[in-house]
Amino acid sequence: MNRLTLLLVGVAAWCGAWSQTWDRVLAPGVTFRMEVQADPARTLYGIRVAPGSWGAESHLAKDKVYDETPYKGRDIVSKMVASTGAVAGINGDFFQWGQDPGGDPEGLHVRAGELLSAPAAGVNRDHALVWREGRAPVIEQHRWRATARIGDREVAVQGLNQRVGANRTVLFTDASGSLYGDAGPMACVVVKADAPYRLKPKDTLTGRVVAVLPEVTKMPVRYGTFVVAASGERREALLGAKVGETATVEVDVSGSDWSQMDHAMGGGPVLLRSGENVVNAANDPRHPRSAVGVTADGEVWYVVVDGRQTVSVGASLKELADLMKAWGCVQAFNLDGGGSSALHAYGLTLNRPSGGIERYVANGILLYGPPETQPLPEVKLAVPEAVRVGETFAASLVVAGAAYAPDASDVVWACQGAAWVDQTGQVRCLTAGKATLTVWVRGAKVSVEFSVLPAQEFR
Repeated sequence: MNRLTLLLVGVAAWCGAWSQTWDRVLAPGVTFRMEVQADPARTLYGIRVAPGSWGAESHLAKDKVYDETPYKGRDIVSKMVASTGAVAGINGDFFQWGQDPGGDPEGLHVRAGELLSAPAAGVNRDHALVWREGRAPVIEQHRWRATARIGDREVAVQGLNQRVGANRTVLFTDASGSLYGDAGPMACVVVKADAPYRLKPKDTLTGRVVAVLPEVTKMPVRYGTFVVAASGERREALLGAKVGETATVEVDVSGSDWSQMDHAMGGGPVLLRSGENVVNAANDPRHPRSAVGVTADGEVWYVVVDGRQTVSVGASLKELADLMKAWGCVQAFNLDGGGSSALHAYGLTLNRPSGGIERYVANGILLYGPPETQPLPEVKLAVPEAVRVGETFAASLVVAGAAYAPDASDVVWACQGAAWVDQTGQVRCLTAGKATLTVWVRGAKVSVEFSVLPAQEFR
């Protein structure tokens, strides 16, 4: 077959794939879906988890909110999955941006009962997904209240484990890793806790003051201590503290029954309530998006919509709500999007991050299931020796020495870089450069890198 014929066949195959949906079985009760839409050009990826199959946990990227590594406490979803023994994951909440971005989630984060980040204020960001292991998440609204009492002084606390802004008082637990601010020197009261602790959404910390520091810009928070830090005009309220005084901090995150919930993940806005699109966004452009939805049967969808690409323009929030509804959700919640959107399973980044590679993010939702117990098949993957921009080709798949149907229900395809693949193994070459094609077959994963050459004029 000459190159012109290959191109024509590829275009036909590509056009035939418009508005198509493929479902692939990842494990009992767990399905991966890829959907390609025509108008507008858009690609969706999702993992549907039935009740009683994979479990879900909220995960802080580096276990500490802030550290001194180059990414300041953030990590990519694929590394979160690999480092924890999870089988899949999706990016989580929005996080602080700008200069010196750390790993502080913007909204509420509760990990296995431990409060790591306070709920955000504002109608679009004060909600969160909350759940207990084995149950589908629900969407609830939360409020933060915290008060520090040091000696005979009482101080309102505005935040938790977050960068200290102008005229703010923030509590730092030993899960923070380090405290830091961007509004000048801070006054800090360092307290040795009466006992080792894991701060809960409704909790009281007690201890004795071991240091009062008048001018701090950044410092580590040691295990077994907590720190109350203040900037600007609020510094004076802390400077009168004395070493040896009793210190108490009361924390109350209202909105959920925390005796029934183990995990929380912030984000927003709410997309669906009782099956109705509730998005109210005046400025609602299309971007890459991530979301979690729950069906009437209690199945949970973890969904990413690619965007900022020729093959996928993304979705507005209103469109995202409608897409989640079309996939059977009655409740749905938006997560961080843009370059943060990433869906990963079994060693494959399933979507195509808009920045070309995964972004380092503050947290994510990780999915856990039983380990692979079946013998791994011998899988071989091959692509043509030379391909050009605009061409489409079918990847060759061999399993246990025999040709294997590339569109079988236990085969999952992913492609990063200069090419795109659907779930029949049809690869479309998008731009000149390197591409990596990956296939997963019943627990075995194989990747092959190839080059896409510039388009050639045909005469």
